[in-house]
Amino acid sequence: MASEVLATVLPVFKRLLRGSHPMFQQVSFTAAGLHATNCETEVVYPLEDAPGRKQGFRVPLAHLERFLEGTDKGSPVHFAATLTSWSNETVTAKVVVSATKRGVAMSSELLGVGEGDGSFPPISALPATVPQVFDETTQKALADCVAFTSADPTRHLMHSVAIDPKNGSLAATDGRRLQVFEGFHWRHLRDSLIVPSDLIELLGVIARKSPGIWRVRPSVTGPKRIWVSLGPWTVAARTEEGVFPNYRQVIPKLEKRRGHAVFSRTEAKRLAEVIPLMPPANFEAKDDATRLLTITLNGELAFGVGNNKVTATATTAYQPRGEGDPGYVFVGVNQRFLLDALEAGHTEIFLEDELSPVVLRGPGRLHVLMPLRLE
Repeated sequence: MASEVLATVLPVFKRLLRGSHPMFQQVSFTAAGLHATNCETEVVYPLEDAPGRKQGFRVPLAHLERFLEGTDKGSPVHFAATLTSWSNETVTAKVVVSATKRGVAMSSELLGVGEGDGSFPPISALPATVPQVFDETTQKALADCVAFTSADPTRHLMHSVAIDPKNGSLAATDGRRLQVFEGFHWRHLRDSLIVPSDLIELLGVIARKSPGIWRVRPSVTGPKRIWVSLGPWTVAARTEEGVFPNYRQVIPKLEKRRGHAVFSRTEAKRLAEVIPLMPPANFEAKDDATRLLTITLNGELAFGVGNNKVTATATTAYQPRGEGDPGYVFVGVNQRFLLDALEAGHTEIFLEDELSPVVLRGPGRLHVLMPLRLE
């Protein structure tokens, strides 16, 4: 096989296996091609000249990477495996790898394991179902959702993105904010899927190497799994079990909100650049993640930090709540979270009072942000 193929595949395998058990830090050479798995997710890259047609084998990823360092571009890489011993149901293999480095033919002997000894998960078969096509719009929405998931991988549901075919939407939340993308039509998906954000990021890495549509097949029976075909790659992974939080119930009726402002995409970009430049009121709170940002709608829309404020070029509307209405809305939010929403393309903001969620809306998307106490 060409060295460029390994240069393409191994970084993906390395990302997949990052942090996994040493047992899985291996690359399998099989009749189906190159294969790697961390037990939760597996990736297969087919080869026309797959070296394991008769007897597959596995070699440590780190050893293979070390040998390929400095290999001449375009140099073919040859593998020859010989079974050497059997012990405790494990088949040991001697794998000789040869390639050209700086014009000189070189070879190295790697200690491998024979494939099919039962100690390593086999490649899973694609289900015989009609695939659902995910175009670039859906792929980008999935990638954008990842930024709004929880960073804690132990919070499985909130570390994932919900694919809701019934409502044609994607949703992600970390418990303090909610991002929803709407307007999709997935006629070949019957049930909702909860896809780990790590899997979406891995698919994004592969998509940059093989751009194009994704063909998605969920499992029909047994544990919840998903198969994604993109270009020559096939990725199979577990999806999360359980019920995603009912995000629909936290989205208020926007037409009844007291304050409403609309601004352009260009203005949203300007605000995202200017707001971080305002000095914090408390100079100990220099981190954007903990900085309080106030939003005021009083005939104009303004964002403030301490005594500093920036006014947005926006069209505003206000619905008073009868006698005693203050005539304005004043609410505090997490600055970093609001900037994320502005950068994600939201160009409308809906406000009610200092205790109610702030809602931002953009083309085909909604963002719900919980307020911060102003005390």
